Amino acid sequence: MADDDDHTFEKAEAGASATYPMQAGEIRKGSHLMIKGRPCKCVEVLTSKTGKHGHAKAHIVAIDIFTGKKMEDLCPTSHNLEVPFVKRTEWQVCAADPDSGEVSLMQESGEIKEDLNLPTFVKIGEPTDEDKKVVVDLLAGLDSGKDVFAVVQAACGEEKIVSVKHFFGCRAFEVASFVTLSLCRGLRINGFEEMADDDDHTFEKAEAGASATYPMQAGEIRKGSHLMIKGRPCKCVEVSTSKTGKHGHAKAHIVAIDIFTGKKMEDLCPTSHNLEVPFVKRTEWQVCAADPDSGEVSLMQESGEIKEDLNLPTFVKIGEPTDEDKKVVVDLLAGLDSGKDVFAVVQAACGEEKIVSVKVNG
Repeated sequence: MADDDDHTFEKAEAGASATYPMQAGEIRKGSHLMIKGRPCKCVEVLTSKTGKHGHAKAHIVAIDIFTGKKMEDLCPTSHNLEVPFVKRTEWQVCAADPDSGEVSLMQESGEIKEDLNLPTFVKIGEPTDEDKKVVVDLLAGLDSGKDVFAVVQAACGEEKIVSVKHFFGCRAFEVASFVTLSLCRGLRINGFEEMADDDDHTFEKAEAGASATYPMQAGEIRKGSHLMIKGRPCKCVEVSTSKTGKHGHAKAHIVAIDIFTGKKMEDLCPTSHNLEVPFVKRTEWQVCAADPDSGEVSLMQESGEIKEDLNLPTFVKIGEPTDEDKKVVVDLLAGLDSGKDVFAVVQAACGEEKIVSVKVNG
C-alpha cells in the first residue's frame, strides 16, 4: 500500500462484532456478505457504469451459507455492506443417529461437541441436495468403520456441518473418541452398536497443559494411525505382526513417516507393549500474504486471529523439503498470484506446526 493510505486493522477479540464493513464495490465471487441479516456467499456480482447523475451500482447474487437460499442485493458500490466472520473447524465424528439427527463430535484435543444435528435436520425450509449428500457420506463412512471428519462452519451465532472427509485406519485421537459412548447410547458409532452396560470405560477430556501424547498398545496400531517413533510424531504406512512364538510375544513391525519431515521411520516391539500416540490437530487459515524469498507467511482465521510464526513448508530446519512440500508452495503462491482466496491447513503436534495442504477457492 502507498504510505499515505491509512489502514488500521484490529484483531477480533472475544465478544467483538460478528461482522465487519466492506464497500460493495469490493465484493467478488466467493466473498462473504450479509443480505437481509443472513450470512451469504457471493456467486455472481455485476457492476453498472456510473450514470450522469448517479453512482455505479453493484447487483449481487448470493447463497445463504446455512440454508442454501438464493439472495440478492442492489446497492451503490460506494456503500458499506456487512461481511460476516466465517470460521471452519474440523471435528472427528464419534457417533450419529439418522433418526434423531443427533451427532457427537470431538476435536483432537479431546473437546466434545454435541449441540449440532445432521444437516438434513433443518429448522427452516428444506435441506439442500448438498446437505443430503453430506449425511449419506457421513453415515456410510461410519458404517464402513472409517474415520469420519466433519467440517463445521460457524458465523453469526449459527453452526452447521457442511462437508465430511473419510480416512482409513486410526487417527490420533481414535481411543478418546469413545468418550461419548456413555453419552450417546444407541447412536451409530463407527459401525458398532452401543456397548454393553457393564462395560466400564472412563475417559477424561484433555485440558490445556495436558500431555502431547497418550498410550496405545502396539497391537492396536493400524495403517493411518499416528504414533511416536524415536521421539518424533509419525503416521503408520505399513504394519505387520509376527505370530506368537513358543517362548516369546507376538511382535509388531511398524513402518511410518514423520508427519513433519517426511522421513521414513521404523519400530519393532511386542504387540502388548504401549506406544505413545501424539495428539494431532489440523486447523484451516486464510493465507493473507507469502514471501517466496524469505518464506514468511501471514495467516488469518475468519475470527480475525492472525498467525505469523510459520514459514512456507519448503523452508525446513532439518533435511530437505519433500515433493509434497514443494507442491503445496507452488499451489499456494499460484493461488495468491491469481487473486484467488487461498486457505492453508496447518497441522500441529508435539509443539511443532507446519502447512501441509492448501485449498484455492474462486
